[in-house]
Amino acid sequence: MSTDGTVTARRDDETSKRGTRRVDGVDSELARVFARWLARRTDGWTRDEIRPFGALLHRMLFPREVWSFIDSTVAGVPDGGLVRLQLSFPGAALSHLAALPWEYLYVPPGPGLVQNTFLATHERVLLSRHIPAVGGPMVPPEPTFRVLVVVAQPNDQVDVIPEPVLAALGKLGDHSWLRVTVMTDEATPAALVREVEQVRPHLIHFIGHGFYDERDEVGTVALVDVDGSSKMVTGDELAGLWQRAGVPPRMVLLESCQGATAEARGTFSGTAPQLVLSGTRLVVAMQYAVTPEMAAAFSTEFYAALAAGLPVDAAVQRGRRLVASALTTEQDPRMLGVPLVYLQNDFGAVLTTSGGDA
Repeated sequence: MSTDGTVTARRDDETSKRGTRRVDGVDSELARVFARWLARRTDGWTRDEIRPFGALLHRMLFPREVWSFIDSTVAGVPDGGLVRLQLSFPGAALSHLAALPWEYLYVPPGPGLVQNTFLATHERVLLSRHIPAVGGPMVPPEPTFRVLVVVAQPNDQVDVIPEPVLAALGKLGDHSWLRVTVMTDEATPAALVREVEQVRPHLIHFIGHGFYDERDEVGTVALVDVDGSSKMVTGDELAGLWQRAGVPPRMVLLESCQGATAEARGTFSGTAPQLVLSGTRLVVAMQYAVTPEMAAAFSTEFYAALAAGLPVDAAVQRGRRLVASALTTEQDPRMLGVPLVYLQNDFGAVLTTSGGDA
């Protein structure tokens, strides 16, 4: 979408379709109100309530002719094929739209192949967000993958519960393609720089607290200060830490693992685009706090998909589908749209297929 409301869908063969949508107005305001409710209301959500929000997002973003073009593109892909649907909201003027949780996009019942479904879990669509590359040429996949797990638990925040995720990663550590290092020191800025220098990770898997300031439109992450309290850093500042180490990771995964009754206000949705704009090529982030069990289930499926040679957006989609299929009627349906993915390049493969055991 451009600042004048023009929505353009463009395929790799340069075929495209354009339409227009208002970048402000009643729909935009309703979506922002609903997004705030989504973050602040901690229980009682049902899929029947999430669907109207997703349908509103769909109406806001896709003019009829543009969506018909996208749907026909999906229909034209051979069986087993996938279509990447990458959303881009360039420029500060569209930051209020970029901040919306588009991972809840829902296509209402109607004509076409893709209908009556959440795009984030559709079997033939890979939903992600795209920011043009700012970090130089694309880095090719590698046969092994080094992961640094950083658990940040300031003494003035609610407890983070990383054990289920760490246990899941421990099981994956038996594979030859994966090298997992868990940071044992307190996650202070200085300690993080030292750890990145030593491990030289391809991926930093951060488990902790993230926040988003709606007024200033800035995301922050809670590291640990020297006195044990929160040391709030922006995405730019976080990227600056590992740039100081001289070996910035190509990918970051941000998770907030809290108890089942934790509020969902803590979010990494604002930090993710900051990291990408600061040069991190691939960022996967949880928009809301998730239960430790759900985080572990997503991580297991995500890393297994990477091991099979899938690109990052496909791995995230598999993780979303697993989480969505595991939800019971009593569980929070917000979980199906929690993981978001930002890509700098078109593909985002991080492992060669020869490196995986799965």
